[in-house]
Amino acid sequence: MLIAYRIKNYRSFRDDTLISFVPDDSVVQNKSDVIIAEQPALKIMSIYGANASGKSSVLLALQTISRIVALDVDKTEISQVISAFKPDGKNIPTEFEIWFSCMQHMYHFGITFQNEHVIEEFLDVDDQVLVERTEDELSVHEDLAILKRLCKSEYSFVGTIRKLFPDSLGDILSPFYIFLLQKIFYSMYGITSYTKQTLNEKLYSDDNLYKKVEQLTSQIDTGISELDFIPGFSEHDSKILFTKHGDTCFSLDEESQGTINFIYFTTMMLTVIEKGDLLIIDELSASLHPLLTRFFIDYFCKNSTSAQLIFTTHDPTLMDNFLRTDEITIVTKDCNGISSVESLADYELSQSDASISSRYLGGRFMGVPTIRRRSDET
Repeated sequence: MLIAYRIKNYRSFRDDTLISFVPDDSVVQNKSDVIIAEQPALKIMSIYGANASGKSSVLLALQTISRIVALDVDKTEISQVISAFKPDGKNIPTEFEIWFSCMQHMYHFGITFQNEHVIEEFLDVDDQVLVERTEDELSVHEDLAILKRLCKSEYSFVGTIRKLFPDSLGDILSPFYIFLLQKIFYSMYGITSYTKQTLNEKLYSDDNLYKKVEQLTSQIDTGISELDFIPGFSEHDSKILFTKHGDTCFSLDEESQGTINFIYFTTMMLTVIEKGDLLIIDELSASLHPLLTRFFIDYFCKNSTSAQLIFTTHDPTLMDNFLRTDEITIVTKDCNGISSVESLADYELSQSDASISSRYLGGRFMGVPTIRRRSDET
């Protein structure tokens, strides 16, 4: 369960930026909105903002943390992955920090890079310090002392442990890696051919999942009565999903983009709900009618006990008497290209206020594009 994460000097985010799933005490509680635990957490987080404001970077930050821990980067790539914002050419550190729980343990991890080298790193588990690293010193729990010599300046020490000893992590460290590397699902670049292939295989191999996706798809007035598979033409495309409208069959590629998105997003959603994982979707509402987006989010909240969903969107109708104000984060970018975030819960708004969207579009909360008229327009 994700509780919060923080970034600084990452992509367009120069300053400290915190994304928190901790429910705001001032917002009316609804049991279906919150994961009930020792540290409660929201199930949903929506990210709003103008195009090119930095919304996707908020999501990519989590992926970057996972890649650093997985050592899925080499020294020459670190600066590209981090994409540090360097105002006026100053070389300031890039920081990542994350709080989450997994398998009844609470984790707090942080890492700081400068000049492509790690200058600070720490890992606390249940308030016990396992790793504390600075540029000059590495302190670790006694159980990890023998591994200190493996530390390299350009890599995460925590990531190095997993890379070299994947089968010897124990009950304390294993959940840390499981959460960051196995329990977060991303849809960042639309429905790619790889995504289609992966989800087709999942649907084909899981009959219960397949029936649930088929049932939900038939509920949304697309005319689809059934989903089925035909043999593919290569080992990379062994099964092809197609739809039935009565007696007529269509390749899924012949359906609208919104229908395709809904089927695959629903497949990911049901998988995440079953496992209590975290689903990250860039542009959830792309090609979807606003009522379908609401249906998707509402289903997620009502059927999830520990799963979470983070998504970016441009759909303002979700703001009106649907999403909680603490489930809405707005990203803005100033004239210098520096992004920042603000929670709508920071404003004095009624949870049942039906005009939040009009105020957002009117610019009260920022996060909307400024469209300038050309000098020759009348």
